[in-house]
Amino acid sequence: MLNNAPIFVNGFQRGGTSLVIDLLLSHPDVCGIGGETHQMFFGKGIAKTQSPLVKWSNRFLKPFWAPVLITARQNTFSTICLQKRNQLPYLTRLYVDYLFYWHKLNAEMNQYKSENVKYTESELKASRLLAKNLDGVVLATDVLEKMYPDATYIALIRNGFAICEGFVRRGYSAEYCGKMYQTVCQKMIRDAERLKNYHLVKFEDLLADHISFTKKIYEYANLDFDRLIEFRMYTKKSMGKDGTYRHTMGERDYQLFWLNTAELNAFLRKDVNLNQVQNLSTEDRETFLNYAEPSLKYFGYL
Repeated sequence: MLNNAPIFVNGFQRGGTSLVIDLLLSHPDVCGIGGETHQMFFGKGIAKTQSPLVKWSNRFLKPFWAPVLITARQNTFSTICLQKRNQLPYLTRLYVDYLFYWHKLNAEMNQYKSENVKYTESELKASRLLAKNLDGVVLATDVLEKMYPDATYIALIRNGFAICEGFVRRGYSAEYCGKMYQTVCQKMIRDAERLKNYHLVKFEDLLADHISFTKKIYEYANLDFDRLIEFRMYTKKSMGKDGTYRHTMGERDYQLFWLNTAELNAFLRKDVNLNQVQNLSTEDRETFLNYAEPSLKYFGYL
């Protein structure tokens, strides 16, 4: 395979994985694919409110999914497929590995390894691949394990009620979110039990102490924390106490900042979970709980 010892962050949409990705990308030996794993195949823009015409137009304009769909007989890297994944034939695994490698080499986000210091071509090629697997793509761990026996998996758990609020606000049902959360959490638990380099971490621990959290995930991924110079963080909106979404820094999404430890502490909105949970209706909370209660109890959210 072209990618050696890749790092995969498993988690949920609206689950805090972007922060974990930013912490890992702050290390000079790590480069990402410029998006999420499913976006390599299906493109961006998967909101439920997106029209079917736009969604399928995007898919046919970016047909990287076709070889995987044909050979695996399923959408292996689909976020909404919650079924057990079939293994990929050897040639298809080579194809997926090449897509990961190509996206790493061509992602705009991989120009700089620190502020104003660019990667050389050789450094970029030698860097460790970082990719984000969300929702149903977490079930593709069996496929990735076959491809990359030396991979590290960081599985990010977050309070399910906060995740549900984010899904409901974007047009998904609490029932769908509950089923998805339960399925993905249980897959994470099973994989953490059977894979040596699969690690469960909590979003709440990141907010409580981002330095200890960063040191922990660097240790899991065998990255030297002492080589970290500054934190490379991209802006995204988060919910404030009044229920509105806004940036804690910057004026637009995906604006890049290089931050020291104190600045990163100000960058993080510590009360975001509480704010989102409070904005989830009682009806949606109960519906979500009907499906996700076992996982919420397992991770201490009840």
